[in-house]
Amino acid sequence: MIQNLKAMNTTGVYLRSIHYNALGDVKIKCPPEDWRSPPVIDGFNRMIRILVETMDVPFIDTNFIIGPMWDSGGDFCHYRNDKVARAEALYILSRLL
Repeated sequence: MIQNLKAMNTTGVYLRSIHYNALGDVKIKCPPEDWRSPPVIDGFNRMIRILVETMDVPFIDTNFIIGPMWDSGGDFCHYRNDKVARAEALYILSRLL
């Protein structure tokens, strides 16, 4: 997909880090039913970093914002209309401008 976008001279394509999700029974049971545990998310973020370097695509890493607050969402997953969401949105906007 990224190669296709680059071949079409598409601009404004960025990749961003994946958020952690709060731990729950489906993530910590053995075997887990949900792959979104912090170590797996870290692995995916490492893969995204390698991808953006090889594809020459900008990467927006918001983990320094979300990381310390990863379980503060109202549903322990989504950050809506709160200080964390605003901080992340402002940071992403600053990277895009």
